Amino acid sequence: MSREDFLPRLTVAPDFSESRASLDKIDLRFLDFILTGENAPTALNDMIGNAVFRHGGDGLNIFRHWSPPRRLLVDVASGRHSRTGLVPVFTGKLVGSAAHPSRVQFSLSAKLSVTRAILAQRLMRRIDKPAIGRGSYTLLIDRHSPTWQDEYPLVDATNVLIGPDLRYDYAMSQPASAHLVGLVTEIEEAIALPFAVAAQRHQVQGDVGGAYSLSEAEVYWEFDTPSPISTVDLLSSKLTSVVNRLCCTNRVMAEVPLSPDGLIPQLP
Repeated sequence: MSREDFLPRLTVAPDFSESRASLDKIDLRFLDFILTGENAPTALNDMIGNAVFRHGGDGLNIFRHWSPPRRLLVDVASGRHSRTGLVPVFTGKLVGSAAHPSRVQFSLSAKLSVTRAILAQRLMRRIDKPAIGRGSYTLLIDRHSPTWQDEYPLVDATNVLIGPDLRYDYAMSQPASAHLVGLVTEIEEAIALPFAVAAQRHQVQGDVGGAYSLSEAEVYWEFDTPSPISTVDLLSSKLTSVVNRLCCTNRVMAEVPLSPDGLIPQLP
């Protein structure tokens, strides 16, 4: 798929269909990881210290160092000062309680970027197969990777989808919701694996809730125009006027359990 196919021309009647929708920032909470047993706090420390992102042969700690207080609050490592240039495609923190000596309960409150996750993947095309090849799924994006040909983002951001045609093929190979499911699954596994290892090592019971609380999702559509700066200037005042007439009277929080097939079911 070419860039022209991925980004249709902006017209007076743009296409806002579901099939062309993209997802950027998602506020999602991974609910209820519970450690129960005499060594629960020790197991938690073990999990935090040994949870790492894998990227080829390199590893980056998922969480920052934690000195155990009664209230659990541990940030995901940003990686911005890493010499490797690798940063996570999500931010967040562990939030919970470690007050009881034999029970620790926490959730992962995360901000995900589906666009950034798509951009982070290492893609290839095989001559003998029409399908797109992808290396092992990565939750790290390389901030030092070169920009694509003559395309340069106007802001210092990694959530702008640019690159070769292969990148657009991968983005459109499945709906945005499926890309989200894959990202959520990978994040949960990155936490659940060291969680299970620590629970077994310290002989405590480890339970994973397997449910999510969704509080915000940014949906957007991209278009191409030969005069982007003047187009934005023309639309900015009109869009501001529309936004000012909108209001939100109720914020919906939805807890979504994992469906039997491993996918997040659609909300009613």
